[in-house]
Amino acid sequence: MIFGRNLLDKDNRIARISCNIFINWAVHRIQAGQTFDRQLNDVARNLFPEVHPEMWAVALIFVFSPYSPENRIKSIAERPSRVFAFSGEKKPEEIELKNAYELILLLFKEALTEQLLKEYIKQANELRYPDDSAENRKKLQLLKLFNGLLATIEKKNSSL
Repeated sequence: MIFGRNLLDKDNRIARISCNIFINWAVHRIQAGQTFDRQLNDVARNLFPEVHPEMWAVALIFVFSPYSPENRIKSIAERPSRVFAFSGEKKPEEIELKNAYELILLLFKEALTEQLLKEYIKQANELRYPDDSAENRKKLQLLKLFNGLLATIEKKNSSL
């Protein structure tokens, strides 16, 4: 994971402090409930240009959005939508997705364990929305995120 090298380096305090500052800043902006946040969009894209922007955004929203403890997935799917506009150089999506999954697991490993991901997938698959609804689109984005993260964990475990 070349792009996360600075975060993995235990001696690189500046990278960890910078990442923590970004995360704290992003949490407040996500929880403010705006439908579009150009600053957050631009900062995230510039700090993490190697990651898939949509998956990174879905992960940030999932991890930091307020939710009902009864069903986190339903809370997120039915929450008013946030809009993300992505621009910039187009990279091969597969590489960006791999990078996004690895960064997400590095930063949010406690919130996205293998066991939790399996439970989130189960909860998402139980939800029923009209095919063309915003809720269904969010549910499908979450499923793509969870399945990608789970596959990354399983691949890592099988190579050990």
